[in-house]
Amino acid sequence: MRAIVEFLNVQPVLCVADEEGDLLAYQRINAWAECSHPEKSALPAKANRLVLGDPASARYVGPGWYDVEDIGGQPGRWVGEIATSTLRLVPPPGNHRIRFRAATYPADQTVTVSVNGQAIGMANLTNDWAEYEFEIPADALRTEEPVVITLTHARLESAFERSRGAIDDKRPLAAAYDFIEFAP
Repeated sequence: MRAIVEFLNVQPVLCVADEEGDLLAYQRINAWAECSHPEKSALPAKANRLVLGDPASARYVGPGWYDVEDIGGQPGRWVGEIATSTLRLVPPPGNHRIRFRAATYPADQTVTVSVNGQAIGMANLTNDWAEYEFEIPADALRTEEPVVITLTHARLESAFERSRGAIDDKRPLAAAYDFIEFAP
């Protein structure tokens, strides 16, 4: 189920039109102006933060993310399966900085952050939870339209590989994320 929602979330010809509990309904569009409920792709009113440890974040998550889980006492999402993970959402107006909280799994991990295909920065992630912040150039943002945030990680490694078979978890992991926040 997760793979289907991830696929639908990043299709430029679709927008979330309705929801009921865990059920999301998508609408086919030719342009964002045709989306009947654009607010359903936006962060909630007055919220500048997407909490990735909240199951409601599923509507924004594209390929490369795992389900919400407890990560060392912190709810969040691992990225892995593929090196590039995406999010699609309408950010709050007037916000030109992005901040996120993450922790790497494989040592010496880097992440390159892109907004709408434009690289905005790279960070060396640490093993402990830490915050990272980048400026978003104005030309990378679209007014009242969704942006696609891409996190490209240098490495993937499973707990199975890292422990040389002592841990059964074979999921390839890059990093864990707690939140992504937009700020003026």
